[in-house]
Amino acid sequence: MIKAHALLLSVVIALLIAMICGFFILLTYYSSLESYHYERQNSLIRSANSGLALAMSCVETQQVLESGDTVVFQKEKWGIYQFLSVTAKNGNFKNTKTCLVGTSPSEGKPTLKIVDDNRPLALCGSTKLVGLCELPKAGVKRAYISGKSFVGKDLVQGTVKVTDNKLSAIDESVLKLINGENTMKLEKVVDLYDSVVNSFDNDTSYIIKNCKTLSNKVIKGNVIIRTIFPLYIDASTILDNVLVFAPAIEIEKEFRGRAQFFVRDSMVVGKNVIIEYPSVIGLLKSDQKSDVQPKVHLEEGGEFRGVVFSYQNKSDRFRTKIVLDKKVIVHGELFSNGFVDLKGAVYGEVMCYKFTLKTASSVYENHLLDAVIDPSQRSIYYNSSFLFADKGGGVKISDL
Repeated sequence: MIKAHALLLSVVIALLIAMICGFFILLTYYSSLESYHYERQNSLIRSANSGLALAMSCVETQQVLESGDTVVFQKEKWGIYQFLSVTAKNGNFKNTKTCLVGTSPSEGKPTLKIVDDNRPLALCGSTKLVGLCELPKAGVKRAYISGKSFVGKDLVQGTVKVTDNKLSAIDESVLKLINGENTMKLEKVVDLYDSVVNSFDNDTSYIIKNCKTLSNKVIKGNVIIRTIFPLYIDASTILDNVLVFAPAIEIEKEFRGRAQFFVRDSMVVGKNVIIEYPSVIGLLKSDQKSDVQPKVHLEEGGEFRGVVFSYQNKSDRFRTKIVLDKKVIVHGELFSNGFVDLKGAVYGEVMCYKFTLKTASSVYENHLLDAVIDPSQRSIYYNSSFLFADKGGGVKISDL
């Protein structure tokens, strides 16, 4: 005989079984859904990475890959480099990759190139030139300055050719950017009361301020600083991948950071400053007449990784000048259609109108004393910029 509560017990057991079955059905469903999302994201990551490689040489702004994913490209100038954003999309899923783009170093590019002004290049002390050198027709010779004569065996450890007197042309878009003629819109202007960190996935933040000093600030990412006054940057400031525009800039000793600096009058980099790759120091002389020589000066003991350049449209007696003190090392490229006073080392290439050498007693033209120009010491992972008009396709420099 069946007891009265048996029906109730059966209903309870049936409900428990139904709940357990429902739980496993839901578990299987969500597990499959999560697996699908995971596979979709992995596919989009692969598509975005493929899109980065494709976007380097692609002029279109959108491509559909074999996987069915749509890849959208966005390229913008970021100083003398390019900012590249690639978004892979499929349905409601998307993945975005951003990176800084430069160019591969040109094969066959001379280590040293100077304009022929009918003077030979004179070497003193422990000067070392490695690679292809394009020099004046008068050639290269030994010299004796400040109690030092040339101590090496070979004046040039490489090949010497007669210069063709043609320095590379700077890209017009770079000149417009430095001149403030760029077409970037002021979409986001911020006040510099505190630190500013802005992802490259966001719109550019503009700091437009009549500031004279950057102190105890952290400024990173998609940020452009413009000021109408000379700017002093102390060692407590952290700059990372930002653009800085000012008439003149002075960086305090012991500073460390990464940025692109553009000036019109002068830039002084203090002792023992380390500026990381990929960075830029650019001096563009104004076309207005001036009795002051625009100059970039890197003081003793510093290291700079990237591009140092100075440029002027019109030739005059106050040509731009780049000075590298003793124990200064530039890992990258140095360009000037003015003068270069090189007492340190350039692990890369140098192109200039003429060398000058200032000592305690005199100033010499086309003389090098204890200078080093050796691209073999530069990192194999170094990539160049879009500074020159003759540059080719892009290569990835770093993630942003």
